[in-house]
Amino acid sequence: MPADGLFALILSDYRAFSELRGDGALRRRLLLVPRLLLNPSLHATVLIRLANGCPRWSHWFWRNLLVWKHSSDIVHRSSIGPGLILPHPIGIVIGRGVRIGSRVTIAHNVTIGVNVGKPGVPTIGDGVIVCTQAMIFGPVEVGARSLIGAGALVDFDVPAGATVRAGRSG
Repeated sequence: MPADGLFALILSDYRAFSELRGDGALRRRLLLVPRLLLNPSLHATVLIRLANGCPRWSHWFWRNLLVWKHSSDIVHRSSIGPGLILPHPIGIVIGRGVRIGSRVTIAHNVTIGVNVGKPGVPTIGDGVIVCTQAMIFGPVEVGARSLIGAGALVDFDVPAGATVRAGRSG
C-alpha cells in the first residue's frame, strides 16, 4: 500500500476517534501526534494499519509489536475500511482475507476469521459495532449498522441494522 494511502487511513481512524470524543477541530489538530503515540486505542489502530499495509517482508515486525503491546493479532492483507475504532484494543484477532467496512467499532477479545470446515471469510458492513468477546466465523455477511452483542457467536448472515445477542443461532 502506498504511504499516502496508509497515512490517509490512519488519519481517518483518528478523525473517527476524535469525533466520538466530541473534539473540536483545534483540539483534534493539537492532540494528533501525542494521541497516535500514547493512546492505546489509536496506537493499536496504527499498528494494525502498519501490519496490514506494509510489504510482506516487514509484516512480522508490526504484527509482533501489536501482539507484544496489545495481545492482538492480524494476518497480513485483510481489508479494513477507514474510521476503525478500537475502544479497548486487547485480544483482538483478525484473520486472513477478512473484509471490514468503514466506521466499524471492535471491542476487546473479539475474533473474526475462518471457520474450520467452511471455506470463506466474514464480510462486515459499514458502521457495525462488535462487542466484547464476540466471535464472527466463516463465509458470513454482517449487514451495515448491525450490533453484535457481547459473547455472541456469529456463523450466520446478519441483516443490516440487526442486533445479535449471545446464545442466538442462525
